Amino acid sequence: GVSSCNAMYRPGVTALVSTSWLHAQLKNSLKEIRLLDASWHMKYTKRNAKEEYLKSRIPTAGFFDIDAVADQSVNLPHMLPDSGQFQTEIGNLGVSNSHHVVVYDNNQEVGIFSAPRLWWTLRVFGHDRVSVLDGGFAKWQKEGLPIETGQPQTVKGRVFKASFRPWLVRNFDEMQSNISNQMHQIVDARSRGRFEGTEPEPRSEIPSGHMPNSINVHYQDCLDNSREVIKTPEELKIMFQSSGVDLSKPFIATCGSGITAAMLALSAYTCGQSEVPVYDGSWTEWGQRASKSQRIRKDD
Repeated sequence: GVSSCNAMYRPGVTALVSTSWLHAQLKNSLKEIRLLDASWHMKYTKRNAKEEYLKSRIPTAGFFDIDAVADQSVNLPHMLPDSGQFQTEIGNLGVSNSHHVVVYDNNQEVGIFSAPRLWWTLRVFGHDRVSVLDGGFAKWQKEGLPIETGQPQTVKGRVFKASFRPWLVRNFDEMQSNISNQMHQIVDARSRGRFEGTEPEPRSEIPSGHMPNSINVHYQDCLDNSREVIKTPEELKIMFQSSGVDLSKPFIATCGSGITAAMLALSAYTCGQSEVPVYDGSWTEWGQRASKSQRIRKDD
């Protein structure tokens, strides 16, 4: 074929890959695939993602610790690390700039939860060759596909060179100015009760409510009825539209702490809107730093 003349030719990757596709790649033990478990759980679930990974995983997977590979100098959960920390940690996991990284979730309630956070993070640091496993470990197990147990194999560290893309991230001050100039729609991935301030935040010290002029799209609305795989682009477009989001105009994704916002960014990406930024501090920061008039509640 033509492509054999150019061994470096690499077609683009899709944002989502199926369990059957991944199984075929692993059977052919393709060296350019690097698989990472990016599971993360809310404290109230009492689940430890790293311990569960050490017990069982998709064969060859490494573990990306969302809480550890983060800026530890701020009192906010899992804020983005700087480029230096990220490239060291991701390189230690055996990822180079030429790898196709596939990230997945081990979460029994939903097929996809925190893996999009790593999908987004890799893209923030300049790496586009990343996909989320649609349906995650739950679907993989349900289909009886191979599982690896016991001590994970050690991988050789690789060199990863990060190039930071500031346009894919927002901070508090940028969100403040967006509220005045309304350049971007703001779409909040939390549940309706949290958005409206009718149910408490899981982090009890954070007051409830939402940002002025923001739109609510619960991250689970991006999943199909089985809550396992992401809806088709056609279904997502209808879902965004009926929620009041105009996909022809830019939006910023936000949530509780910057995890499920990435699900909105991933979903929009599959609909053709590829540059959705995430407000990294999300409501955990906004709820504590914004004035009361900027915390909108249904009953106020």
